[in-house]
Amino acid sequence: MESAIAREKRIKNWGRPWKLALIEKGNPRWRDLAVGLGLEPFDPTHPSS
Repeated sequence: MESAIAREKRIKNWGRPWKLALIEKGNPRWRDLAVGLGLEPFDPTHPSS
């Protein structure tokens, strides 16, 4: 459990594009659920995403 918490803390500091690449590496067919929650979908070309 300690190593999982340490990993989460490291990942928390990384940018969203890097996190998405990590997700897609292990799960290339994932869905961004933001739209279903009424949020804007992730746009990798927008600097604030």
